Amino acid sequence: MSITIVEQDLRISPAEVKKHIQDRQPITILDARSDNAYYEADKRIRGDIRIEPQHLAIDPAWPKEQLTVAYCT
Repeated sequence: MSITIVEQDLRISPAEVKKHIQDRQPITILDARSDNAYYEADKRIRGDIRIEPQHLAIDPAWPKEQLTVAYCT
């Protein structure tokens, strides 16, 4: 038996995320910035979900039928 590993770049550009939001496509956005970056930030993405970076893990409750994006510093 052989196992094939497929490497996939799962990155998305800020412009692609912005277009997704502007097109009103369903999206879950996770804010996984460091505590300092999060609390010192003067801007946030409306509707994002705050996740402590050290606790970032896949949550089965997240909708599977839409894009989920995590951003950090």
